[in-house]
Amino acid sequence: MKKILLIIFICLFVLPLYANESNEGESYEFYEHYEYDYEDEDNSRGPFSMPNRGFEIGLSANAFLTNNYLSLDQIFSKTIYIDLNGLDNGLMVGYGLGANFFFNVDSKKGWGFGMSLGVEGSGAFNIANELWFFDEARNANSDASGAVYGVLEVNTFFPVQKFKVTFRPAMFVALMYYKPDVSYTFRNTSEGTLLNISYDARIYTAFPLEGDGGFEYTGIPGFDFSFGVEYPLSKETGISDRIPFLDFDVGLEFVNIPIVSSVLRDYMSFSGVIGSTEPGYIISDDPDFKDGSDQGGVTYHSDGNLMVARPFKVLAWANWRPLLGSNLLTVTPILGFTVNQLYVEPVSLDIGVSATVNLVNILIATAGINYLDRIWVNSIDVALNCRAMQLDFGVELRSQDFLKSWMGSGFGARVGIRFGW
Repeated sequence: MKKILLIIFICLFVLPLYANESNEGESYEFYEHYEYDYEDEDNSRGPFSMPNRGFEIGLSANAFLTNNYLSLDQIFSKTIYIDLNGLDNGLMVGYGLGANFFFNVDSKKGWGFGMSLGVEGSGAFNIANELWFFDEARNANSDASGAVYGVLEVNTFFPVQKFKVTFRPAMFVALMYYKPDVSYTFRNTSEGTLLNISYDARIYTAFPLEGDGGFEYTGIPGFDFSFGVEYPLSKETGISDRIPFLDFDVGLEFVNIPIVSSVLRDYMSFSGVIGSTEPGYIISDDPDFKDGSDQGGVTYHSDGNLMVARPFKVLAWANWRPLLGSNLLTVTPILGFTVNQLYVEPVSLDIGVSATVNLVNILIATAGINYLDRIWVNSIDVALNCRAMQLDFGVELRSQDFLKSWMGSGFGARVGIRFGW
């Protein structure tokens, strides 16, 4: 038994320290729809590491749903109690999904290419805290928006001097987009209370929502590209030679740089006012009280000209290998920002850290804590690689609130499979 334990220990923890394998095949999910594969310059491998595939095809899918208030036990209880004291930041709900088919080719000489075809979507519904506490507000806004895209992307990487460059041009179509204008006013006056909620909603689609049921694509595709550079900083400056555990590379990514926006022409619209136009009672028989349900029905249009771009992101990151340069353990901090037009305030900070354990390129596990596009994401991802086939799966705890992200206020999942040799 002691011999067996010794052999297992050597295979799992000692041999990887001497295997100078490349990191290609490690996946760092900087955010839910982008996966970056790192590869060393010389592509050398130890004798005990599973070789990477030169060609692969695969499928992947992901989905998430999150909020900043209700935890798992509250959601599945018979009665849901809402404590307004827990809504200091308002009620925030987020959701997203994605599916992707791809193929990749690695020349094993420092360059490669691939292509992917998929669909991705996300949205948010946020009710500001003023509405919950009836605090005074004048023409305040809440987020209620979402978008779905179809994306065809070409993936390339190649060396330039000591840099590894990635370039990914993409054509995308906005299949659906909605960002209603919702504003509200709550004000106490000497004459009474004024509550006024007005909305003007347009749901844009790439096909008519009214007609005989036949499909007709009416949108116009858009184009963007992603660009990244990576540099083996500690190796080139000699830091890792003097201090072996300071072995790291750095990189910078620009994601979804807009070139041409996608255009949507078909939309359905509805608008109205809920509340009172003059101070009085919140619920009143006064003729000045207007109910939005009486402001006309839904109308359909085909003369729209909505220009839509995908969320833009900038990320700086580092891959640090503290075990004397071995890929057994890689720690990856990230820092950046996202510009997402779905939100009233479009710019948000991205920050986080993940740790990856790579056991001879067969079992690759990553755990991370990241704040991405306004959501805390605590994730565990596992890849099982037998070269001819690889299974990828991951689970997440999510929330817009850090503490709630550990209490089951949101969940996400990813799954994928790839074949090749």
